[in-house]
Amino acid sequence: MTITERKNGDVVILDVEGKILLGDGDVQLKRKLDELAEMKKVAVLINMAGVTKIDTGGLGEFRRYNQARNTFRNIC
Repeated sequence: MTITERKNGDVVILDVEGKILLGDGDVQLKRKLDELAEMKKVAVLINMAGVTKIDTGGLGEFRRYNQARNTFRNIC
């Protein structure tokens, strides 16, 4: 899995490609989102157009950040 970060105004866009699987892609995604949270980046959009497979590990990361809306203003 690869994550490419780009910006559009104050929105950070993460272009995710490949597989988000337990123990691999989910760890990369967690690290990137944690990094953005530490930097106080509050508007995050995750572009999953290039994701070919996702399992419960990947879904768990999205759920974790969906519940942490006090960290990010918008999670899409």
